[in-house]
Amino acid sequence: MKFVLGLVGVFSALSDLTTGRIFNVVLFPAAALAIAARLWSGGLPALPGLVLSLFLPLLLLPLWGRGLGAGDLKLLLCICCFLQPETVPVFLFAAFGLGAALALPILVRTKNRRAGLPFAVPVCAAVLLYLGGVY
Repeated sequence: MKFVLGLVGVFSALSDLTTGRIFNVVLFPAAALAIAARLWSGGLPALPGLVLSLFLPLLLLPLWGRGLGAGDLKLLLCICCFLQPETVPVFLFAAFGLGAALALPILVRTKNRRAGLPFAVPVCAAVLLYLGGVY
């Protein structure tokens, strides 16, 4: 499953950089696969953990249209399907922290608040840090 998680992160970052979009054709099957794998390995007792993993990204829904697009939110939800509930807050902190760190030089250079970084790039970096065992 870690391989699929890495593919989702990298493909989403590349597609967001090149087209400005994150494609549902990647996110929905990957999320379904992650949910099925978690339920297969843990049975119905795994369901509360899955719901808890998806709860924190749903709290970000008010940010939709204020810097986060629908694809960004779907990407976060998809990735959180792969993560255990205790890992989700660390992942979100890493993704938003890396996003701020990567966007700061762009903001300083362009002096334009609207110029930014496709959010799938720091999300991919946070996924790669997770897969590398950093958290």
